[in-house]
Amino acid sequence: MRLVGVRVKNFRTIGPQEQFLDLSQTLTVIGPNNSGKTNLLQAVQMLFTGHDNGHGYTVSSDSPQGRGARTSIVGYFEGDVDEADLEFYRELDRLYAMFELTRPGPSVALYLTFSGSDNPTYSFFPNQRRPKDRSVQASISKVQKQLVIDLLGNFNCHFIPSEKSMRELIDDVLTPFIRAVVVDVLTPQIQAIEEELDGVSSNITDALVASGVNGLSASFGFRGGSIENVLGGFDFYLSDPYKTSLSRKGQGTQSLAFMAALHWVTEREKALKKKSIWLVEEPESFLHPKLSHNATKLLDTLGHSATVIMTSHSMAFVPHDPKRVVGTHLDGDGSTVIESFTSHEKATSALRRGIGLRFADYFSLGTLTVFTEGQSDSQHLRWFLAKSEHWVGCQWPMLRQATLSDRGGASELAGFLRANYEILRREQPTVSLFDETTRA
Repeated sequence: MRLVGVRVKNFRTIGPQEQFLDLSQTLTVIGPNNSGKTNLLQAVQMLFTGHDNGHGYTVSSDSPQGRGARTSIVGYFEGDVDEADLEFYRELDRLYAMFELTRPGPSVALYLTFSGSDNPTYSFFPNQRRPKDRSVQASISKVQKQLVIDLLGNFNCHFIPSEKSMRELIDDVLTPFIRAVVVDVLTPQIQAIEEELDGVSSNITDALVASGVNGLSASFGFRGGSIENVLGGFDFYLSDPYKTSLSRKGQGTQSLAFMAALHWVTEREKALKKKSIWLVEEPESFLHPKLSHNATKLLDTLGHSATVIMTSHSMAFVPHDPKRVVGTHLDGDGSTVIESFTSHEKATSALRRGIGLRFADYFSLGTLTVFTEGQSDSQHLRWFLAKSEHWVGCQWPMLRQATLSDRGGASELAGFLRANYEILRREQPTVSLFDETTRA
């Protein structure tokens, strides 16, 4: 079973206008701060809150501005009818039959809403009238509840917030799986461990009896009855070639190592017949720009075996396929709106606008710029401006404030203008100075 899309309405900054996330492939969400990117990730996570509301939805904090608008989250799933999901589809067909309906295909829509008392309600048929027969109604409720449990149980959804420390992320995400691996190794030795503990217990009991205390004996067992509870945390080391604790590495190296570990966790969950969903908030946090390529490659590869959704402010994390990126902004009512892009250029342009970054900043250009062919042209122009500073009618205040930028030759300037002028001219005034006839 795969999660291929999520539709959200009335959740935090997401208002009454439904917003849709296509999760058929790895998706990156870009946009300015406080435009609802994280809320979209958490809406996906909330889909898996379960009947017991494990993610703690409350109307007061999760309904838009606490107004009590009815939150709706719809998950769209697709499975393999002839393979691992066959039993699920059989039960789903049984539910369809109770409504006197026929399942149209492998796509499954699961609807989640919340009552005013914060209780989650799941349904496969939110607008379908139930049969009047009460025994059939009871059967519908029982079958539907178990189907929801089975469907959500196919997934492990992990939210990776940017504000958590690396130690916290490792303890939350990685340590439980490492502990499980160690338990698998230790399980065949449990009898020998228990015999050793019995020896310790006997020694203590003998000491009590020797001191005159009768009727009292000691014993040891695993805390909570499980050997897993005996195991604490684990230290994470990297060698380059000297073995060093992960915590002593730079934040960028720590982040890369953690992203690499997500691949192993995904494989462990796959072995448990679970599909991993990774909701990654601003993976560029703490990364040196040179490491961005490594990080995007790790996350792209992760997306081949798991569902990956990330938010980002970094140009390096904007995928070149426009179908894999969406933007967010707030409308006039302050509600989050998702926008799609037709090209990588439009996506990066929207990101630059959202974070206040100009394309011109990459070329160290000033507010006003004069492009020249080469260094000698810039020097001659500076000489003339200095020479004419006090001449009548030669004030030219804007020209004197402009940045002079030489491009290394006439052909280089012509090529630069062909590639960039359409973008630069929208951002700031620019003048190009050619001092001789040039074939452009």
